[in-house]
Amino acid sequence: MLPLSFREFCRFQGHQPILYGPEKSVTEAFFQKFLNQGGYPELIGLEDQALHVAYLQEYYNTMLLRDILEYHQLSNFQYLRALFRLAASSIAQPISVRRFFNQLKSMGYAVGLNTLYEVMNHAEDAFLFKRIRRFDNSSSKSEKSDKKIYWLDNGLLRALIGSTEAKGTLLENTFFPPPLSAIWLDVSAAYFLLFRSVS
Repeated sequence: MLPLSFREFCRFQGHQPILYGPEKSVTEAFFQKFLNQGGYPELIGLEDQALHVAYLQEYYNTMLLRDILEYHQLSNFQYLRALFRLAASSIAQPISVRRFFNQLKSMGYAVGLNTLYEVMNHAEDAFLFKRIRRFDNSSSKSEKSDKKIYWLDNGLLRALIGSTEAKGTLLENTFFPPPLSAIWLDVSAAYFLLFRSVS
């Protein structure tokens, strides 16, 4: 199941997000919470942060086991957790699968480069994250360029790599270009302006 967009996150809790007026402060508070905790509906309202993180880690384990390992019948999976932690630590940075390959090799994991390409595609199919190409007027240059990784939920991301004070990184991850579906399209650029007024 996909996490909620920010507008859905607000409406789920009975709030209509607005940019102006007396309710703006409420929208700002919801946005800060959404930015840091993500949008899985089952966890909205859960105030115990340790329990919140534990549930998100369980979500991740389920996605890893059921949607990637079992569905694609992978046998050599010892490297997967290390691979996805590398991906989680590379938010909004240009990355290449070959670089991950070299990093895993230096960590002692034996896995083929082609296998890593396949596994990264599997992770996208499981809605764990998306990889976005750099725009270029030349389609061949765009295809060959390193991609940026964006996770589909900030809460899940923070549950994997721990708390981070990098608001800019979380913000960019929240507003990554939505190639997958229209679920993020209702989060307009206006909320970027809203966030700037919060900090």
